[in-house]
Amino acid sequence: MSRRDAPRSLAESLRRWTADDFATLLAARPDLCTPPPRSVGDLVTRMTTGGSTMNALHRLNAWQHVVAEALAALPDGTGRSAVAELLGTTDELSVRRGIADLRGRGLVWGPDHDLHLLVPARAAFGPWPAGLADASVHPLAEADVERALAAAGDVARPLLDQLTWGPPTGRVKNADREVTPQTATTPMEVALAHGLLRPLDHDTVVMPREVAWHLRGHRLVRTLPPSTPPDLTTGRRRRAELIDRAGVGAAITLLRDVEQLVSSLPDLDVRLLRDGGLSAKDLGGVVSLLRLPAAHLARSRAYAALVVELAWAAGLVNQVNAETLLPTPAFDQWLDRPSAERWTDLVRVWAGTLRWYHWSVRPKAHALGPDADWRGAADLRRGLIGVCAEVSPGTLVGAAPLAEAYAWHRPALAAQVDLAEMTGQWWEEAGWLGLQALDAVTGLMAVAADEQASMPAALAGEFPEPVAELILQSDLTAVAPGPLDHDTSRVTRLLADQESRGAGGVFRFSQTSLRRAFDAGWSADRVLGWLTEHSSTGVPQPLEYLVGDVARRHGRIRVGSVGAWIQTDDAAVLTQLLSHPEAGPLGLRRLAPGVIVADAEADEVVGLLHELGLSPAAEDSTGRLVTTPVRPRARPRPVDPLPGPPRPEAIAGLAEELAGSVR
Repeated sequence: MSRRDAPRSLAESLRRWTADDFATLLAARPDLCTPPPRSVGDLVTRMTTGGSTMNALHRLNAWQHVVAEALAALPDGTGRSAVAELLGTTDELSVRRGIADLRGRGLVWGPDHDLHLLVPARAAFGPWPAGLADASVHPLAEADVERALAAAGDVARPLLDQLTWGPPTGRVKNADREVTPQTATTPMEVALAHGLLRPLDHDTVVMPREVAWHLRGHRLVRTLPPSTPPDLTTGRRRRAELIDRAGVGAAITLLRDVEQLVSSLPDLDVRLLRDGGLSAKDLGGVVSLLRLPAAHLARSRAYAALVVELAWAAGLVNQVNAETLLPTPAFDQWLDRPSAERWTDLVRVWAGTLRWYHWSVRPKAHALGPDADWRGAADLRRGLIGVCAEVSPGTLVGAAPLAEAYAWHRPALAAQVDLAEMTGQWWEEAGWLGLQALDAVTGLMAVAADEQASMPAALAGEFPEPVAELILQSDLTAVAPGPLDHDTSRVTRLLADQESRGAGGVFRFSQTSLRRAFDAGWSADRVLGWLTEHSSTGVPQPLEYLVGDVARRHGRIRVGSVGAWIQTDDAAVLTQLLSHPEAGPLGLRRLAPGVIVADAEADEVVGLLHELGLSPAAEDSTGRLVTTPVRPRARPRPVDPLPGPPRPEAIAGLAEELAGSVR
């Protein structure tokens, strides 16, 4: 292309683009899609804003970034050969590809012999791109630099080494005064006297570009990044079927834990702090509820915080009266959906939420509190998902190689955060979600990468159907052969205490657990009938005896309100109650043979009787048994994870409109 035919501006350049060119731009810079640009002029205006340009620069990979930095360090209108020379590479193909990538992202326009970096992009690299000063008006020749360095000797070398890689300026008083080699007494004066530094103004000196270039060994950066990403596909492999099953197992465990937590919130009486966070004590209660190992408390707390955060982000819970956390109606709807769909909901909420969950368990931080808020969270999580989704299921990756690879994909982010630590945290969460297992990528990773596609039928089939039966054993335990459906799980946890974690679980029956069911209004016949219906092995005799024994003892004492009244035919029990240290504070007194009244409320009296190992049954004023009330629900709460990138078909349609507007 001749200079006469070359475009004279970015707008003129875009008007020569095809629909494919616009599609490439919009895919690389999705912020330009919302709202859709009305014309090429509107598109140019938005492309050249500081915010959009910075966002585009932050999304460059390491090779694209160093090519852009080289263009910023060169005069406007430079050519491709000058870029290659500044980078110190003879790989013209990689340089040409890097420039083409920048041109496709709208950061560079013009042909290869007349390249123009956008003004906001040039400004983003600062006054000294790559730490190099502007080219000198009267530059020193290479031989002159060598002679000056030899004449300055070792006195000025430490100072020069500090400025070599930038920034190339230093502060000194009276920098513009005349200094000669004979009058120089300090390293700064020696460098000035030999032309290795030059005064920039009265108080600032600068290292000339040719001096820095010589001291760097003719390198723009310390280490030139490769033009292609690190290869994660060459690692060892495990059987994909095995890894997928392990990942689905982790996913099922997470679903069960979210279900158990949300179902148990009314009993946990979780109170939020003023900043909306969960106290350390309440988070410890979640750790205990989920039976997480105390030997790895930090990891258990991080997992418990993730479960709480996911329940909140998915709208399954909400606060009541600005402090109490309770389930919402969305939780009941969520329970009715297949396991694969419920997992998909959680993983997409996890990917798109602007919170970095591991930060909520740092010292003095709280789950659901503001400490975990971070606007870059969704971009980092989705970026890591995208890199891993390119790897075949079963390939061993690991957190450290993944962090190294992603540092190439997002060098700007790697310079701002501890990417190795955060990638390790992400990798751990990915394991809890089933995206990786045994340090290998599972097939679920590709599902998480495509946020608008449904899970493949083969993979969805790995999610087991919930079961409604138990294996009852004579040692008073029940074994769930698979994940229980919600109703069966809820009743099982009412009748027994869970002893082990897993997709199924082991539950133990005891006097305390069965008394919990009788307090909720169950009878012995109802308990045995339910167990018979849901047991694949029948009801063992020891369990049948235990149910009958607890049932006979339950209700021998009746409690009402006076505050409260107590009635029993057991005189020894009445004597024990009246002599108890709490009898005075509760206002216990004999009203009639077999009857005691109290000033305290009925629930306080019931609590005392439980402490004594008794099994009272509460009554209302009509003599009917009082059962556990209907579980409360909080108001629904809107869920608004950050939207994912536009769909390819939406980008293609918008690109066609833009191309049609310039034909």
